[in-house]
Amino acid sequence: MGYQNLPFRFTEEKYATRLEVARALGTNLIDPIWAEILAYREKSSQKINLVDFTKTPYSICFCQLIQNKIGNVNSEGYNYKQIFKNISQETLDYQRIVNSLISKCLKSIAKANNKNVDDVSISNILREENIDPQFAYLQRYLKAFDRLNLDSLNIDENLLADFYSLLTGNPELSEFYRTADIEQKNNVLIGREYVGAPANLIESQMESLFRFVERRDLPLYVRVAIVCYVFNYVKPFSRYNYEMSILLCKAILVREIGECGVFLPIENLLSEQQLLVGTLAKEVQRTHDLTYMINVYLDILLQTIEDASNVFVSHSLNQLEEDFKEHVEEVKKESVHYEPVVEETKPTYKPVVEVEQPKVHVETFTKVSEQTLSEKELQKLTEELLETDPTLKKGQAHFYIRHREKSHFYTIEQYRKAEGCVYETARTSMDHLVLRGYYRREKVNNKKFVYTPIFKD
Repeated sequence: MGYQNLPFRFTEEKYATRLEVARALGTNLIDPIWAEILAYREKSSQKINLVDFTKTPYSICFCQLIQNKIGNVNSEGYNYKQIFKNISQETLDYQRIVNSLISKCLKSIAKANNKNVDDVSISNILREENIDPQFAYLQRYLKAFDRLNLDSLNIDENLLADFYSLLTGNPELSEFYRTADIEQKNNVLIGREYVGAPANLIESQMESLFRFVERRDLPLYVRVAIVCYVFNYVKPFSRYNYEMSILLCKAILVREIGECGVFLPIENLLSEQQLLVGTLAKEVQRTHDLTYMINVYLDILLQTIEDASNVFVSHSLNQLEEDFKEHVEEVKKESVHYEPVVEETKPTYKPVVEVEQPKVHVETFTKVSEQTLSEKELQKLTEELLETDPTLKKGQAHFYIRHREKSHFYTIEQYRKAEGCVYETARTSMDHLVLRGYYRREKVNNKKFVYTPIFKD
C-alpha cells in the first residue's frame, strides 16, 4: 500500500494512535506520515465546548469510520427501545427479563472493581436477603435505579448528591466533592498524566460537564461516551466514581429514551477492554482527541445493546418453547384415549394427532391482496416496510403485509406454509413480529397460539 493511502488506512480502517502507526510501519521515523494523518483527520474534526484542566478544548473527528459506528449504535439502540416498549407483560415474564439485565449491570460493576459476584449473590441482592457484606455496595447501587425512574429528572449536583447518598448509605452527607488531591507517582509538570482533577478544579470541571450534558447537537451515545470518560478523568468523589459515572450516563439515557435506559447494561463501559480503555484515556489526555475513547466505547455500547435486545428475544423463545412443550403434552394426553384396531394387513384406524378445535371462533385469514391490493402493490409495501424497520427479515415483512386483516387471527402453521420454511423458523419469526409490535400473541383454550394484528390509533 502506498504512502498516499496511509491517512485513510490509519483513520478510516482503524483510528490508530501514533504509536500504533509506528508499530504497523516498523519504524519510529514517521513525523511526515503522522502529519499527513493529522491533516486528513482535521478535515472531519470539530472542537467541542468542553475543556480539560489546562483549559485546552477537546475535539472529535467525525470520519466515516466513526459515523458508521454512530449509525450502527443508533439503529441498535432504537431496536432495543422498541422491543422494550412493545413487550407484552401478559405473555412474557417481564420481571425475569429485567432481572437478567440488572444481573448484567451488577456483574459489570463488580468486575470494574476487580470483584467476582456469583449468581446466588445476585439473586440475594435482587430479593434483598442474605446479602454478603462484600456485595452490600451492589445493593446500594441497585437502589439508585429507583431514583432514575422518577418522572422529574434534572441532571445536576442535586441528582449526584442523591446518588452519592444511596451509594455511601448516608442520607446526611458530610462531604461531597473530594477536597484532597489524589496521590500519583508522576509529579512532573511536562507530559503529566493526571489520575484525577486537582481538588480546587473539580467544581468548575463538573459545572462544565453539566452544561455539556444539556447539549443536543451531538449524537446521544457519543455524549454518553464523553461523559463516562470525562467523569472518570476528573474523579470528583473520594469513592464510587465508577458507579457515579454510570448513573450519570443512565440519567442521560432515561431522559432521552425512557425507562429502558435504566436497565441497559452500560456498566460494560467500565468492565470491558479495561487495558485498552486505560491506554486510550492517556492518549486523550495527551492529544485532547476524544475520538480514541469514542471509537472503543461505541464498540462496547453496540455489543451491550445487542446483548440486551437478545435477552428479550431469548426469554421470549424460552417461553414459547415451554408453551410448545405444554401443547405437545396436551396432544399426547388426548391421543392416549384412542385405541387403534389393527388388522393383519392394514390399519383400520388412523391415530388422531391434531389438537381439538377451540371453542371460541377463530377466523381464517383472508389475504389483503384478495380484497384490495394487487401483488405489485403488496410487494411495494413489503419493500417500504423493510426500509422503515431494518430489524425485519424479508419473510417476516412479506407475511405481515399479506396477513394483517383487522380482527383476524393467524397461526405459526400459516406462516410456515406461506413462507415455505420450517416450523422453528416460522415460530421465531412470528415471535419477532410480536416483539416489534406488529402482532399480539394469544393462547386459545390453553392449547393453541394465535396472532392478531395490532392497530395503533
